[in-house]
Amino acid sequence: MKIFSFYLKGKMAHFRKYYSNSTALSYYIPPRMTISGIIAGLIGYKRDTYYEDFSLDKCDIAIAVCS
Repeated sequence: MKIFSFYLKGKMAHFRKYYSNSTALSYYIPPRMTISGIIAGLIGYKRDTYYEDFSLDKCDIAIAVCS
């Protein structure tokens, strides 16, 4: 088992809810697939090639708010 731990920090971010296209509804924390994409980018995966490796049965992801 490999464990990655990192802090993601920024002044602001907007994670639009998939069912809203005309309003500015946003998730409070990034969705799981957004976190998967960030991790895949850090590791060096090419775009859209990591879905199998980060599926629910192969990869557990946890998020904690630190502030």
